[in-house]
Amino acid sequence: MSCVIAILTSITGRMVILGADSVSTSYDVYETSYPAKFPQLSPEFDIFHNYPTITTPGTYHASYCSYEKNYALIIEKITVGLPKITRYPMVSSSRDAEAETSCLDYIESNYPLDFILLMSDIKKKSCCTTRVVASLAFKRFIGVDGFYGCFAPHIEDQYFRVTADEPIPVEDILSDDPLLHVQRVKTGQEALTWYQGHLHLLRSIKSRKIWWYPATKIGAENENVRMIMDFMRRHFSQIRDFETRFIDAPSKGPKMKSASSHESSDLDQEPRSSTNVQKLNENMLVASPADGWFCYKAQHEPVTISLPRVGANSHQTQSILRSRKVFTKAIEQIHLFGGAFNHGRNSGKLMRSILDIGVV
Repeated sequence: MSCVIAILTSITGRMVILGADSVSTSYDVYETSYPAKFPQLSPEFDIFHNYPTITTPGTYHASYCSYEKNYALIIEKITVGLPKITRYPMVSSSRDAEAETSCLDYIESNYPLDFILLMSDIKKKSCCTTRVVASLAFKRFIGVDGFYGCFAPHIEDQYFRVTADEPIPVEDILSDDPLLHVQRVKTGQEALTWYQGHLHLLRSIKSRKIWWYPATKIGAENENVRMIMDFMRRHFSQIRDFETRFIDAPSKGPKMKSASSHESSDLDQEPRSSTNVQKLNENMLVASPADGWFCYKAQHEPVTISLPRVGANSHQTQSILRSRKVFTKAIEQIHLFGGAFNHGRNSGKLMRSILDIGVV
């Protein structure tokens, strides 16, 4: 028996499909037709389903299971004719796209490749908001490192690098009501969110402030499948019950009504009234607002920053790990040496010197 989980936002029509077995996983994003709905299968496929009728904007989940087909075959059948858009981030609005172009032009025109560009400085340019920087990083136009850089993909070969040197308000990056199905855990809360057109799992830790950090890997979404599927199974009884019925009673499959019967499974959820007016459908992930800051890391956890290699071409870099305290003091020293810092090609050398000679 194999099952896949589909998660669809009816607002944009993006649908993530997750599949896994003991040795492999699958993560892909597909574009659905308008109005958005979950795939409905032809009679001959013998794939059992649990999907809702979508009547209000929001994010919904569905399950597809089969006794005979592995998860790859299930995905193949339910995505026939749907464009795969995994590699395409969310399309920016015309206003955001214009800001991204302006911000990238500003960086390329005003800073050498090996400049230590701080988030606190670049945000002084009106077009370079945190949301714009995050989008440019996700699209790999720039790299982001530093203690508060957890909102960006792992830095690779980007020519321009921004060091996130200050906490970032959650609302500066995520959309309105971004937290999906918030749950309490021992350390704080966890919730799914749509970020840059992909699903990610966020966790919070509450100290003096509420700190959020991505539990999943941003920019490496294919590595997050098991974690997201585990979240869905832990917190949605519909998914657990649906899959358990397959495991416990495989011989009863035909009685559960598959897509081949042209009838809905008795686990299909129709919209109905609820004491929670937001939760109009059992298969709907309730959206909640978020407050707090990115990104929490343990104080002792080392931070990585990328600096130009000595004597190397300008695009070749070396990653240096130091404690948060060391980097914080190094950045303070950089500002004290303002004259040198403002001479682009000296900034990387200056940061390296401060870290190497123990000024901090």
